[in-house]
Amino acid sequence: MEALITYLADESTLFFKWQGLVGSFVGVVGALLVTFLGFVLNHFYQKRKQVRDGVVQTEIALALGINDIYDTERHLADFLERLNRAVIQPLRSNENPGQYFFNKTNFPPLSIHIDLSLLKAKHRSYYVHNKVLIIHKNIEQANRMFREMKVEYESVIDMGRFLITRGATPDNQRREYLINNQSFRKFVIDMIAQLQIAKKVFAQTKTYNLKLLNKQRITVWRLEGISFKFFCNKKEIEKYKGTLHCLDRIDSVIEDEVNKLMKEVEERQINPSNQDKTRRSFKECVKTIYNETKSKLGFFRK
Repeated sequence: MEALITYLADESTLFFKWQGLVGSFVGVVGALLVTFLGFVLNHFYQKRKQVRDGVVQTEIALALGINDIYDTERHLADFLERLNRAVIQPLRSNENPGQYFFNKTNFPPLSIHIDLSLLKAKHRSYYVHNKVLIIHKNIEQANRMFREMKVEYESVIDMGRFLITRGATPDNQRREYLINNQSFRKFVIDMIAQLQIAKKVFAQTKTYNLKLLNKQRITVWRLEGISFKFFCNKKEIEKYKGTLHCLDRIDSVIEDEVNKLMKEVEERQINPSNQDKTRRSFKECVKTIYNETKSKLGFFRK
């Protein structure tokens, strides 16, 4: 009997030792699993947040860029008006004949802002990514062109001064000064025409980026996704998703939305005061909601 008791005591002690060992092992493994799971979840959260921040950052940058384009267009239009009034029209009407003519106006400082960090942002959309690359390249060229335009206009003024110092007759100086200013005027008009193209590219990108911002995943998948679509070979897949042809296809699908956005922006630029017409006081909003609720409940029905 004593031997049985001793045996059971030894077995119980061994069992408790193994139980403690297994418990320690499970505790360590559980802690490692929880840590690993937390790391994975945090990784996916940070990745998702990075994409979301990229979409929001793109939206802000596009809005600022569109405003800069319209401001630039307005400044150039004002410059043309001043140039016509101060230089071209007086020369065409031959005011003060027989005298040297040296009227001029100021060329405005111009620049269109685009956030360079957009090039590194994660968009989760090859359409937005390619459009951002196109925008960055075109805006970079436009800003360089603005600097060259300022230098070009200063050279037109310097040439008019040079003809006077070289002893050209007033008629020759006036004629050359008119020709040079008219040539520069055409240059500015061509630049304004290029801005119309830039406005549309910005509007296309902004329209599609809003779909990402508003989480219209089905619409984005329908336009960009390749799953559940059938292709004969890999070449057709690449043509569908990885070439400029795919951009043209999406451009045609969102054309109406783009035109609507551009029309709204144009109206805000022409009549900025209209932006405040829809704003109402808190009291008016409460009253409107109260009346709408009563109407839905049938209090206004006869």
